[in-house]
Amino acid sequence: MREVSVLVRPGEDITATTWDLEYPVVLSLRHPVEAVLRRDLNAVRYLDGAGMYEVSP
Repeated sequence: MREVSVLVRPGEDITATTWDLEYPVVLSLRHPVEAVLRRDLNAVRYLDGAGMYEVSP
């Protein structure tokens, strides 16, 4: 099961931050097998890399 809440849509302004409680999206993952959760979380972390966002100075 998954739930996604998009807080910043493509084209909307987003600013760089070091505050860990400010997110452009919130994702909740649930699965009875921990290995599946870890695999999916690692995929999300990989996709959430430097190329994911265009941040203007």
